[in-house]
Amino acid sequence: MRKDILIGMMGLGILLIAFQSISAGTGEEYFTGRSLKIMVYFVRIGDIDQESVEVESTISFTREVARAAILKLLEGLTPYERIRESLDTAIPRDTKLRDIWIEDGVAYVDFSRELLNYGGGSCNALLIQEQIKKTLKQFLSVKKVIILVDGQRERLQP
Repeated sequence: MRKDILIGMMGLGILLIAFQSISAGTGEEYFTGRSLKIMVYFVRIGDIDQESVEVESTISFTREVARAAILKLLEGLTPYERIRESLDTAIPRDTKLRDIWIEDGVAYVDFSRELLNYGGGSCNALLIQEQIKKTLKQFLSVKKVIILVDGQRERLQP
């Protein structure tokens, strides 16, 4: 009995170590054909305030889950989610992911120049940052997120 529990705990430890390395966002596809549930953050627009809301999404199980999560965020919502849940995104629709990498707990996310076409406003800028940061910080390997535009660190301005 104790041997079974120990083996089970060792298996769980190996799974956790594998997930941590997978969440680093580098490498090639892992366990092809399997899926992974992640959270992607969108915006619920109310009468008075706006808030980010997590939406469960499924991606292929890959070593690049951080990249897959950002691509899912840029892909946007289904018409069903948009209407029924009153959700939207603050990220401009034409925005492309140029690159993403993680070093020492910091995720560097490089977007195309279209990210800056959000129309201004401090609320919009904060919502964009919040959507990106919350989507990435769900992964154990990400402690901080730095947003880049065309390779340069940009502050989203009001």
